[in-house]
Amino acid sequence: RAAVVGGIAGPVVVFVVLEHRLEHALPPRPQPFHASQTQDSSASAAVTIELSCATATSVELRIDYLVPGALWRPWHRAQLIEDEAGARVEFRCEAAVWQATGEDWRDVELVFSTARPSLGVTPPKLASDALALQASSSVVEVEARDQTVHDVGLGGEDIGEDGGPARDGAGELPGIDDGGEALELRSHARASIPGDGRPHRVPIFSFSDQAEVQLVCAAELEAAVLTRSRQLNKARHPLLAGPVDLLRRGGLVGRSSILFVAPSERFELGWGPDSALRVQREVEQLDIERRALSSWSRRPQRVRVRLSNLSAEPRSIEVRERIAVSEVDKVEVEVREASRGAKPDAQGFVTWDLRLRGFGHECLELTWVLVVHDNVSGL
Repeated sequence: RAAVVGGIAGPVVVFVVLEHRLEHALPPRPQPFHASQTQDSSASAAVTIELSCATATSVELRIDYLVPGALWRPWHRAQLIEDEAGARVEFRCEAAVWQATGEDWRDVELVFSTARPSLGVTPPKLASDALALQASSSVVEVEARDQTVHDVGLGGEDIGEDGGPARDGAGELPGIDDGGEALELRSHARASIPGDGRPHRVPIFSFSDQAEVQLVCAAELEAAVLTRSRQLNKARHPLLAGPVDLLRRGGLVGRSSILFVAPSERFELGWGPDSALRVQREVEQLDIERRALSSWSRRPQRVRVRLSNLSAEPRSIEVRERIAVSEVDKVEVEVREASRGAKPDAQGFVTWDLRLRGFGHECLELTWVLVVHDNVSGL
């Protein structure tokens, strides 16, 4: 298309502007998803070895190399067997192996290490902490919080039924907890792991031990009566933190988890609720009490736990409740009334050993008081 620009005396200046019109649409660009599925390049490596010997001889060479795309995590399996001889737990430690290295591992000997060289040894960055003074206040700021009670374990063979509380479960696929010391675990036999990136389980070691099986109830956490077993780690190796598949009466009943368990240490496993037992928990906040000319207020509350046995067989149950534990002088906790004369321990847990007859029911009651000074705020 031509355009003429003028309007002044003198020669006429002509500008020619070319305009291109797109007649056909460009081909669509490949989507990022399709591009990510296309393998445009691959990496390969070769090893060249030169061996010089003065005389003819035969030698055996071993080459170690590191490849990306392979990892493992501990995975366990526990089976509870109950017969006339008692109860025992058969425990097997396995490794779940993933590898997408581009080659299949056929009939290889696997060594599982908990060392993490990729983390490096870079020291942490230090930052300054600013300290300041402020005037003291007559008001004490407090807050109520739920705190998990941590313990190093249930003890060894000399610890009886009154051992410490169980640990919390481990998270899903965490970093491997080896107790602070790098370990090497070997599989029982050679294994074949295809390079498909899918998990494959390889047995490492196993053991069997007599178990102490008991019914327990912590109604504040779960309105059910659970089956708990306590057993000893009789293996020469520690049990690493990880999931545990639970087998009972010939089938899979669920999945639990454990933390690091040292050799000859007791640990607990939960086997799910007992379907014949029912639990109901009620919490009642009573009226606040205050005495004349007193700077303290009393805040009582009553907890009732009702249990019912729907079967004809009597059951022995350990029932556990808790009360608050104070960390400041201006907040106190008192137990006003507890069924069967139960007393709290240093961590605030109140425990009953209950024998529930067939088709029977029982109501446990606990009344405790939170005594708070007027200078306390936050509760």
